[in-house]
Amino acid sequence: MAAVLETIHQESLAANDEAELGQQEDPFDGFLLQKVREGNLKEIVDAFENNDHPMNGEVQSELRSCDLEGKSPLDLAACLGRFDILKELHQRGAPINESSQSG
Repeated sequence: MAAVLETIHQESLAANDEAELGQQEDPFDGFLLQKVREGNLKEIVDAFENNDHPMNGEVQSELRSCDLEGKSPLDLAACLGRFDILKELHQRGAPINESSQSG
């Protein structure tokens, strides 16, 4: 798995500038994309595990969502070097072998 995660990370870095990705705000970002940009692992875990969290019912379906550039939450976590979040999203079922809309 480490080799796959490293490959995703390297491909994502080649396609995007890390600093720019972390600064962009996308009004169409869903909850997961926003929390990945913020680096907020605690809030992501809480949304999955806490039935009272307002995003609990939707967070699983957001694993396959994309931003305007076609990046999934998993892609974005790799681009930003947020390996703790990347690992969490993968363990929660984020598709690791699918390509993003941008390639």
